[in-house]
Parts: sequence; structure tokens; C-alpha cells
Amino acid sequence: MKNTRKIFVLAFIIGIIFILPVAAQKTKSDFQKMYTDFLNKKGYTPSIDDDGDILFNIDGYSYFIIVREKDPDLFEVIYGINVSEIPVQKSLEAANYANRNCDGASVYISSDGKAAIISIVTILLKPKDFQQVFPTVVKMIEEAESAFASQLR
Repeated sequence: MKNTRKIFVLAFIIGIIFILPVAAQKTKSDFQKMYTDFLNKKGYTPSIDDDGDILFNIDGYSYFIIVREKDPDLFEVIYGINVSEIPVQKSLEAANYANRNCDGASVYISSDGKAAIISIVTILLKPKDFQQVFPTVVKMIEEAESAFASQLR
């Protein structure tokens, strides 16, 4: 009887070790709610796009939070710029300039040459920590956009 009890207790502990992390995983809708609740409190009127990412506006500029259900420790915000009227080579040179001069930002040109995308990806200890880095991420995007635009003039 003692051995049966020990086996049961051991199986229970092992089950807890493997089940709790799975139960604690958040779904895409959990992340969407976490992001939209925060953005609503800030007055940025978020919406969810067709891909399930979060669209929001700050001062008339549209940003996206990329919802990463499978990589919850990564927080990504992107911003797009229409460059369809700019020669592709000039856009590429401006993107390279911004990438060299703006820490943490990745600026790339779409394959059709019509859009520039500025992306900031941050590693978080906990998904909810995005709230602490959010203002800095937005500022980094603004700085990269300014550096990019300065080379298009």
C-alpha cells in the first residue's frame, strides 16, 4: 500500500510539472485582449486586423502590434511608410542609413518596392512587460522613421 501511495504521489507531481505550463499558456485571443485593453486605456482605439494583429493609431500614424502566440516573449511593433513614389534604390539606401544609425530598429523595403516597414522586436521576461517598454518602442520607431525620411529628401 505504501508503494502504491508513493507511486500515486510521484505521478501526481510529475503531472503537475507537465500540465501547469500547458495550462498557463495564453491563446492568441488572450494576447489580443491584453494589448487592446492597454491601448484602449491609452486612448489609441485599437482594432484587430485580418491576421489577428493589433492596429492602433498615435497622432494619426498607424502602427501594428504583431501578436505572437507561439513566441510570447517577443514583442514586435511595426510601422509602414508608403514609398511607391520613391525610386527603389533611394528607398534601399535610406533603409540602410536608418538601420546603421538607429539602435534596435529594422527598416526594410517590401519586395514590390512600394512600402518601407520599420520593426522593433523586443525580448520580454513576461508578456505583460510590454507595457513598460511600449513608450520606448514607439520612440524608437519614430527615430527610425525620421532617419529614413531624412535620406529621402
